[in-house]
Amino acid sequence: MQILLLALCISSTLADCPAAWKTFLNSQMEENTANGCEADWKFVNRPSGGWCMKIFPSDVASFEDAEKACKAVDATLSGLQDKKEAFFIQTSILAQVPESSGSLWTGLRRTKKCIGQKITATCTNLTSFEWTDGSSTGTDGFVFQAGQPDNKK
Repeated sequence: MQILLLALCISSTLADCPAAWKTFLNSQMEENTANGCEADWKFVNRPSGGWCMKIFPSDVASFEDAEKACKAVDATLSGLQDKKEAFFIQTSILAQVPESSGSLWTGLRRTKKCIGQKITATCTNLTSFEWTDGSSTGTDGFVFQAGQPDNKK
């Protein structure tokens, strides 16, 4: 079983979750341990195979520091394969942290050809970025705020 770290900065506990989320998260934990993940890691099945992911609390300020923190636990900063993974992460985080606070590092980076480029025919909102973890594929996991990305940087 390979280990994949999803994100840094926020950790959720079941004690603070609403009842409906506790039921969902408990069912996920039972599935996780049956698939070889430790109890506090989430099992995800991707086209590239089964992975274990976990949200770690941290105060890292850059993508590079987040990746280093992942490597310290023999993992890598993860992408989001699809909306289901994004929903799980969102509900896990919002169970403890208000929507207007905190941040989350994922393995999404602007492609080299689109660095410094505005939105163009070759640098669209779906082609300007790529997953860095080697296991996330496609664009179903891209989650942007309205009007983003605008390719300003």
